[in-house]
Amino acid sequence: MTRTRLAVIAVALCSTVTAPLSAQKGNGPASQLIITATSYDPVNQLLAIAGANFGMQPSVTFELQPLTVVSTTPQVIVAVLPPSFQAGTYLLSVSRGPSVWENGTFVVTLGAAGATGPTGPAGPTGPTGATGPAGPPGVDGATGPAGATGPAGPTGPSGPIGATGPIGPIGPQGPAGVAGPTGPIGATGAAGIGITWRGEWDNTLTYATNDAVGLNGASYLAINTNTASQPPSADWNLLAQAGSAGAAGPAGAQGPAGEQGPAGPQGPAGAQGPTGAQGATGAAGPQGVAGPQGPQGLQGPAGPVGPTGATGPGNTIAIAISGATTTILSSCTNYANAAVTIAATAGHVVEVIGTVWLKLSHTSGTKDAGFVVVGTAPTDCSGAGASYWAPFSVSAGSSTDLNLDMSVPFRAVFIPGITGPVTYYLNAVMNAGQDASDRFWFANLAAHAY
Repeated sequence: MTRTRLAVIAVALCSTVTAPLSAQKGNGPASQLIITATSYDPVNQLLAIAGANFGMQPSVTFELQPLTVVSTTPQVIVAVLPPSFQAGTYLLSVSRGPSVWENGTFVVTLGAAGATGPTGPAGPTGPTGATGPAGPPGVDGATGPAGATGPAGPTGPSGPIGATGPIGPIGPQGPAGVAGPTGPIGATGAAGIGITWRGEWDNTLTYATNDAVGLNGASYLAINTNTASQPPSADWNLLAQAGSAGAAGPAGAQGPAGEQGPAGPQGPAGAQGPTGAQGATGAAGPQGVAGPQGPQGLQGPAGPVGPTGATGPGNTIAIAISGATTTILSSCTNYANAAVTIAATAGHVVEVIGTVWLKLSHTSGTKDAGFVVVGTAPTDCSGAGASYWAPFSVSAGSSTDLNLDMSVPFRAVFIPGITGPVTYYLNAVMNAGQDASDRFWFANLAAHAY
């Protein structure tokens, strides 16, 4: 399946958290998922994870509790770590699939860690089962689990939080752990999903992900299930642009002239005049019927196929963290860290989508309301028009919450008048209930040029 990958700008976090690397298999494939370091920002409650081969949609758990992933690249993951975890040592797990080389673990220490407990004894080897009939060769199964871990030592007292230091260099990889017994052969994986061609786009049909259609000479690939969402749109990716029309073929030869129609009957003779006077001229006979139309000429040859259209300028993505310092005013306010620049083509569509997270100070009895807008300048709160504004509100009857989290998705469509780089900015306005604690917190933006 052909899809455009988005480049991600990762933001480094502060408050380094160091921990020993958990047992990684040293003899795995080159795509083995590895965790090498972590860092924690307690102000914004964000945990940064460094390593390799994370994939594009990994899952993260902390002491078996799933964490929300806010951004990811194959080398860096940023996830939300709730403040409910006290000082101590915890197990961090990252997974991109079911295989052993698609999973990795790491021991994270928050505050001072207790002494490491002794290693538990290895479990006894089970009896050998009877030999079954030979089956077809399957893929290698996952490595069996290691022996049980010994009891953890007591947690030492929490020390004072030191000043934030620079992130240290990545230490050497630890020795490989003892190989566990060979696991059973895993089941054969499901076949990959291909593109399903659905013909010309029809606004009455429902299309699934990986369905492909044609429209106006171009072809598009569905990236979301949709109905009546005409390409190009956020639900479709361009597969092939329509080529320009070929030159017109030469005109066919002219058909032969039709046969001459029969002559009309002669008009009646005029009445005999008196002697010596000239008789009146008779009236002209009626027009003969027209002859049949000649056969149509042969069709000219088809014109040559037009050249393939130029590849579009593609997509770009940006991530912004405000550090909780950008207050949203009752006038047009720019989120200084949230902007995205894309190479545009004059007259072609540029779509900007994303989500912004806000922190609002709400007092019961007072309504908080405003809207988010994508503008062409830091002072532009009109954007692509009111139909693309993203409103948000908290009713006056809601309970008081001076640090209320709110996420607002947004979308805007522009048609630039120039060819070249164009920048779009994330802005907002508080229409009601504004105070100094209403602020931007986090955002991601993606621009798509069609």
